[in-house]
Amino acid sequence: MDSKRENKKQLLLETAKKLLISGELATLTLDAIAKTANVSKGGLLYHFPTKEVLLNELATSIFAKMQERFLEIAEQIPINPSRYTTALIQVTKEDLLANAELNVALLAQTAISADLKKQVSKLYLQILAYLDQDQLIESKKQITRLALDGLYYNQLFMVVPPSREEIDKTLHHLKEFITEET
Repeated sequence: MDSKRENKKQLLLETAKKLLISGELATLTLDAIAKTANVSKGGLLYHFPTKEVLLNELATSIFAKMQERFLEIAEQIPINPSRYTTALIQVTKEDLLANAELNVALLAQTAISADLKKQVSKLYLQILAYLDQDQLIESKKQITRLALDGLYYNQLFMVVPPSREEIDKTLHHLKEFITEET
């Protein structure tokens, strides 16, 4: 029974994510999510009593999945001075080329309270804390982080979003940048 409930909860989160990916934040309602997911409004309210609760869980789950994938990638990279920074570049590439789920989390964050935003920000800060373990000069870590953030924001706000080729080239150059001797 619990797995059935959990499956329905995941269906609702996935539906909300798809609606946000298609640019529906302004019109995203619990009714729209329930209808699109083919779930009763009561069924949705059982899992998510408010839109804010749903968006918070969506944002949190996306950041948590990103953190999990980041750590998986880092484990696969041989220990080196730029291991975690390289893992961040790789997880960013995967995410950007697969609908930029992190952007969905960022969109969801615009509709939640300041306290909930702090919780989601903590997850991102935990990922960034791993970069401190790399033996890179601080400016290389910062430039890499800001470049990655820029790719996300550019795509999020559709400010001349980069093509796949431009994303690949940029990320390739970032990897070269962090491994070159200073």
